[in-house]
Amino acid sequence: MPHTNDHIIATESTSTAIKGQLPRFPEGWYCLGLSRELKKGDVKPIKAFDRELVLFRNESGTAVVLDAYCPHLGAHMGFGGTVVGDNLRCPFHGYHFSTGGQCVKTDYGTGVPQKTCTKSWHVDDKNGFIMVFYSPLKQSPDWHIPAFDYSDFTPLKSHIFQLAAHVQDVNENSVDLGHFDFVHGYDRIDIDEKPTTEGKAMYAAYSMVRDTGLVGYKKPFKQSLRIQVHGMGFSHVDVSIPDLGLAIRAIVMTTPIDAKTTELRIANTVSKRVEATGMGKYLQKIPTWALMPALNWILHKAYIIDVSQDLDIWEHKIYLENPALMKGDGPINFYRKYCRQFYNGASSKTQEALKQEATTETAKAA
Repeated sequence: MPHTNDHIIATESTSTAIKGQLPRFPEGWYCLGLSRELKKGDVKPIKAFDRELVLFRNESGTAVVLDAYCPHLGAHMGFGGTVVGDNLRCPFHGYHFSTGGQCVKTDYGTGVPQKTCTKSWHVDDKNGFIMVFYSPLKQSPDWHIPAFDYSDFTPLKSHIFQLAAHVQDVNENSVDLGHFDFVHGYDRIDIDEKPTTEGKAMYAAYSMVRDTGLVGYKKPFKQSLRIQVHGMGFSHVDVSIPDLGLAIRAIVMTTPIDAKTTELRIANTVSKRVEATGMGKYLQKIPTWALMPALNWILHKAYIIDVSQDLDIWEHKIYLENPALMKGDGPINFYRKYCRQFYNGASSKTQEALKQEATTETAKAA
């Protein structure tokens, strides 16, 4: 998958046990790139869900995803395809495809071939990300990721990892409270609000402390995290650090590429309003034009380091259906029951039954 302005870390694993225990591609909204990276007229080849896709932005500004292979003679339209008006022109014989995947014109100058079409995917282009909907049952989405207001935040900084791991395992870190201590060095980890679910979303709130690592500032700082998980492809975390006067937003997006590879894209942004608490009163004295880019860069590098600490574990662990959980692990069972709804045929239980069962497990898992 091609990307610009992002560093890709490609890793490879010999561990395959997880591949046979979880269906590879759960239903959900998944990121194919940053909105700002796809200009009008751009055409990009994409691989996701073990399928070849083509992503383009037409002259009306709409981001479109189609199956990549032209139904005429099989050309990959992501290589050499061009945008003509609102349509995508195949480079092989000049067949033009609409946003809905229908062939609407050919450069032969003859009539439009009947029933010639390629699959058009559901796309949400918002929050700065191009998201595509995947359904194992090929259904239309009945849920969407909400819109977030970033108007008072710095521009998003993004980073990509590619790894051999399952999207469910990667996102399980959001509820694995024990790993925050042992892997990332946090202390005094508390659940401020027990996790809840609402439809295809899960919500939770935690707080924890960690050393800043700042020269001359030895006091550990407290972070409060409010987490939203939407499906298994998009997580949004509001982070408040009163000791630094900072409000940060962190985004985690996982996209299944094929049976062995997941793309993990992380992004962060910081509020332009620094509160006069702790070190914030000193940061307020620095001009915004100088402070914000520096803060965003520092926080982005720290974010990359944090996630990098998880890579080897993700790539070499196996999925245990019945883990030996203990107090302090966090609401892992709650999360796993939430995830079941995204697998076709994974459970015969109704969604309401799953929700009730997950609620009773919250106290045990926490």
